[in-house]
Amino acid sequence: MLFLHHADDLEPLLAALAAVLDEPPADPFTPEVVVVPAAGMEDAVKVGLGAVLGATGHGDGIAANIEFMFPGRFLSRALGDAAADDPAGD
Repeated sequence: MLFLHHADDLEPLLAALAAVLDEPPADPFTPEVVVVPAAGMEDAVKVGLGAVLGATGHGDGIAANIEFMFPGRFLSRALGDAAADDPAGD
């Protein structure tokens, strides 16, 4: 399933992503895929999700089993390109 969210600020995006990730996956060993435009955004999302997810929602959560990728790699993988998993080509 593909969810697409956009906003001018990170907070609404984190809230939407946390709502999606709050649902337990059917297969707990399959990672969730999150597309980010830059490595700095990946770090900010990891920290933000840790602050939002958790038993109390007060920063006691963790962000695990999430695969972050850049848009080009995501599109290549979605379109079935065999070289999409080559990190040197990203």
